[in-house]
Amino acid sequence: MTLTNLLESPAISLIFFVPGRTESLRINGRARVTTDPRLLQQLAAYGKLPQSALVVAVGLAWLHCGRALIRSRLWEPDARVARDALPSLGSMIAEEIGGIDARETEARLERANTVLLWGEPTAP
Repeated sequence: MTLTNLLESPAISLIFFVPGRTESLRINGRARVTTDPRLLQQLAAYGKLPQSALVVAVGLAWLHCGRALIRSRLWEPDARVARDALPSLGSMIAEEIGGIDARETEARLERANTVLLWGEPTAP
């Protein structure tokens, strides 16, 4: 969805958090999708090239004070919500899209986040 949205309207806003830091970096600009092999080569991870990348022309960048993160206690372990306090992503997807099984969706998400994290596995 994000890439489709950017093709229709290239305006982008990003916020970067570093775990343990209360300040954040905010960027506004314009983005475009690229499949340029020279750029993708620089983004290889674990020997895998991404299929595409975003090139962001920064229009405005600024550091944001940490008050919101301090007040939220985001990085404090005792402020974390228990995993079962909210429905799982698979359950939420199944509830939003009729005819989808929550357990099957959870299994697909787990596979995407483990086995397929860096792309389709290759044959030995």
